[in-house]
Formats: sequence, structure tokens, C-alpha cells
Amino acid sequence: MEEEIGNPFSATSPGRMEEEIDNFTATKANKVAQPLVEDEVDPDLNLVKGRGGSLLREKMIEPVSKKHIVIVDESKLVNYVGGSKLAMPVEVIPFCWNHSLNRLVSLFDYAGCVGELRKVAEKAYVKDNGNYIIDLYFEKDIGDLNEAGDAILRLPSVVG
Repeated sequence: MEEEIGNPFSATSPGRMEEEIDNFTATKANKVAQPLVEDEVDPDLNLVKGRGGSLLREKMIEPVSKKHIVIVDESKLVNYVGGSKLAMPVEVIPFCWNHSLNRLVSLFDYAGCVGELRKVAEKAYVKDNGNYIIDLYFEKDIGDLNEAGDAILRLPSVVG
């Protein structure tokens, strides 16, 4: 029986994280079970992850993982993505982040979207790759999630 490795990629130690990623080979990848505690789940099993901030790294590891284990309880169930009124995070590069924020909010104006740069102690919250997080909040359902995701990813500054 092959050993499976659980590998959470939201590191508290950036140096350790970089070492893990550098050592993460294709051979290792197909042995990994990536456990995820989701932040929000809608009736169609669409998931929001990343309120902890490791959007890009989790997004990069998931497709090469042998298993994708989702951990969720009834407190995470919502009628639509954004329905919890908690943030939907989007990782962006720092350059022109304010322009990115305005573009993201304008994409979802019809859903009563409000966006803000995530901050800690009045300074931008800088992620392990040096990027920022823009948190989006919705008053209404944003509709087709594939369309929404494509629109977000078409913005040149979005990385996760």
C-alpha cells in the first residue's frame, strides 16, 4: 500500500512553504491527499475556499493531488455562492491593485458587489507569494459561476 501524504499549503512559515513546493515533484503529487476545509458550499456543491488566504497555492496543488477531500459541515451551507455574506477572496498582484478592485466590483455591480483590499493593522495583507487579497461581498446571487469565474480570470492582475 502506498503512503498518502496530507499536505496543507497555507503555511505559517514562508520559508518552509517554499521548501515544500520546491520538493513537490510529480511523483509526490500523485500520492498527496489535499484536505480542504471549505468556507462555503452551495446546493450544486460549488465551493468557496481561500478566506485564509492561500488561494494561488491551493489552486496549483489541487489538480496534481491524488485525492481532493472536502470537509464541510452544515454551518458552511449557503443558497448561493456569496450567500453567507462573508468575503469571496480574489488574489491579485500588488501593482495597480486599486484598479483591479474597481474592475472586480464593476463585474458584479448587478449583484450589489462591494469590494475591499484585505488589511491587517491598516496595511495590505501580503500573501506568501507577495500578492494581495481583494475581498468581494455580494448582496445577491452572482448567477452563472462559470461565467463569473471566466470574467474574473480575464483580468490581467488576477492570480488566484
